[in-house]
Amino acid sequence: MTEDLLVFDVGLQHLGLPVSQVREVLPRATLTPLAGSPSSLAGLLRLRGGLLPVVDVGSRLGLLEGSPRIGQCIVVVSTARADVGLLVDAARGLISGESIGRANRASGPNRQVVRHVALASGEVVAILDSEAAIGDELTIFLAAVLPTDTSDSLTALAPDVRAAVEA
Repeated sequence: MTEDLLVFDVGLQHLGLPVSQVREVLPRATLTPLAGSPSSLAGLLRLRGGLLPVVDVGSRLGLLEGSPRIGQCIVVVSTARADVGLLVDAARGLISGESIGRANRASGPNRQVVRHVALASGEVVAILDSEAAIGDELTIFLAAVLPTDTSDSLTALAPDVRAAVEA
């Protein structure tokens, strides 16, 4: 099966997402860290008057965490839960990939971050499950601190979170 993919790098890993799940790709911007958040949450990005949680994909996959650097970008994905940014080292581009692995259809806690593997432009690319890439721990944390509609305003935030974002 062939599908159009956005391919990006995290460390030495070539990863991808189906284009249908990607809203946009943004250059790395200043993120507001939140005290007590899971380690995979890089921070919150103020985007068009709203808040976008940004997940450090390298941290989520257990790869070495690096410091911010030129070339990093944020891949904004739409999930069933919310729009979320994925912090990656570099976006490589859009390509058509030929699936070479069986799709992982597990759900719940058994769901894996890598859905399947594809061959794209002669390279093996691990295709992520965007829902699993966010993770249940982070989803629960975000539900507790962010308003249901993060595009609404900063006023609905928990006071300590609002203070951190407005600083």
